[in-house]
Amino acid sequence: MQTPEKPAEPDARHARRVSRRPHIVRVRPEDPDLTTALERNLASGDLSQAEAQALRRRPTQWTSEGTARKLAVFVTHGMGQQLPFESAATVAEGLIEHNPQFAGQLVPLTACNTSGESGRRQHLAFHARDARGEAVEIHVHEGYWAPLTEGRVHTRDVLRFLYSGAINSLRAWRFTRYMFGRTVDCRMSLSGHLRLLTTTLILSFFVLLNFVVACTLVGLFLRDGLGLQAVSWPGDALVDVMNCIMAVYLAITAAFMASIALPVAVKKRLRRTGWWQRPRVRGLWRQTTHLAQAGAWLWYGSTLGCLGLVLAAIVAAQRDPQTFQSWAVAVGPWPVRVTAPFWLLLFVAFGVMRRKLVQFMGDVAAYVSPHVLDRFMNIRSDIKKWVFDAARHVYERRRPDGSFEYDGVVLVGHSLGSVVMYDTLNALLNDDLGRGRSLRVAERTLQLVTFGSPLDKTAFIFSRHRQPFAETRGLMAAAVQPLIGGYEHWRRVPWVNVYAPRDLVCDALCFYDDPQAAGYEEGHVRNVVDCDAAVPLAAHVEYWQNSCIYEHIWQGLGARVPATRVAAAGRRAGESTARDVTGPRAQARTREHH
Repeated sequence: MQTPEKPAEPDARHARRVSRRPHIVRVRPEDPDLTTALERNLASGDLSQAEAQALRRRPTQWTSEGTARKLAVFVTHGMGQQLPFESAATVAEGLIEHNPQFAGQLVPLTACNTSGESGRRQHLAFHARDARGEAVEIHVHEGYWAPLTEGRVHTRDVLRFLYSGAINSLRAWRFTRYMFGRTVDCRMSLSGHLRLLTTTLILSFFVLLNFVVACTLVGLFLRDGLGLQAVSWPGDALVDVMNCIMAVYLAITAAFMASIALPVAVKKRLRRTGWWQRPRVRGLWRQTTHLAQAGAWLWYGSTLGCLGLVLAAIVAAQRDPQTFQSWAVAVGPWPVRVTAPFWLLLFVAFGVMRRKLVQFMGDVAAYVSPHVLDRFMNIRSDIKKWVFDAARHVYERRRPDGSFEYDGVVLVGHSLGSVVMYDTLNALLNDDLGRGRSLRVAERTLQLVTFGSPLDKTAFIFSRHRQPFAETRGLMAAAVQPLIGGYEHWRRVPWVNVYAPRDLVCDALCFYDDPQAAGYEEGHVRNVVDCDAAVPLAAHVEYWQNSCIYEHIWQGLGARVPATRVAAAGRRAGESTARDVTGPRAQARTREHH
């Protein structure tokens, strides 16, 4: 009779790693206590047996309802498709993961339902300790607006928006902007111009190439599929040449995608194993992103080169077919000899890329340019009202004794969501002023955190449209933006902007400050570089996984997060996870207009 084998003990290294990080126990509103939620997490597989054994005797970050003061985080998502509650869940889990006070603890994350004048709303809640060690309850709310733009923006709208911005970018580097009681002369940075032009050229390439591929596919189908001899375009020589051009371009694209996927996968693995906390490992990882950046520039150049070669081949084949065919035969034989299936694959692949770019930039075109595209005015108004109502619900919530439920609110916006959050905060300040400051929005807003923000580009695009009475229009626009009305009265709200140099969408925010205005030193935008958002194309969404934004949110909440162990170790080793670049370089881009 064989004795049953004992269950394998969890790996000691794995147990130590589990003990160092927090584990989130997701609590439903109907769960009567933490034990029920924990058992449900075990049954569903969210909590493994190894983790349960390692965490069984660990403390729990848990306080009963009503014993802690409450603070709120209100977040808006960026452009592209988003799922409901995705942003709120990401921020809540990121705040827990990147705070050392939760190390080795079970952290209940509770989903809550509330009712108000605008209907039922949901948020996430967990407990923490502030800088004084007192209990504080953190509620994470979300301003979700993605369905309002879905399917309402087309390729021509995005191209019109990008071409308008690119033409204005080439026409003038400087523009004037009325803020802080004067007209300020602003200068668009070289990197901002390059990012705008690169995005425009890449999208134009996919649109034109999709058209060429579609025409080629139709010609091949009519000629080879249906046997119509009258269709002579494209000729065999032209197809061979374009096949080789496209094959080389696809090979470069595949290599570029691999150079992006490698550091992203390595980063996830390092985080999972705990090696990401070591500065030398992080430094080595950043070296791999340099290869990805070189691949990005190669891919940009090959994209434009591919379009140029294809158009040149088409023109040459049409102008002198015999010479082109003799040249193609003389240079051959071509290594690629496929026709319809290859071009069908190209059509699908480029169509998907173009759709993603349109979906990515379509929200910006709809929200930023209603003064050009009148049919988007309703979309912008709906988004602003939707998010304003959600934010106002947070500020209006009160306790049974009539006092405000939240002592303070931190506002967070990513990408286009930062533009929406900027407009929302301005609207809240104006609305509160009209109601006699009944909600005390300016005093209760602890911090505004924007990351991956295109606010500088929207200011440039809005200011560069040459319309009659442009200066008067700028004056009226500034009148409804208290955040650029004065430091002493309105910019008491700390503003932190996190960006990455390899993010094509964002840059340091320099068009929302006037170094000559009183109060600039205390109220200017703090531009911080997230050094861990370093993978080209992926940098725009890497902020969500890095510690930089969560450290600044915690600073706004006043919790005990002087610096994470990762950041502290990085500083000891001569590096940092974030760099504050606010200073003379940013000030040089705005100056008083005489």
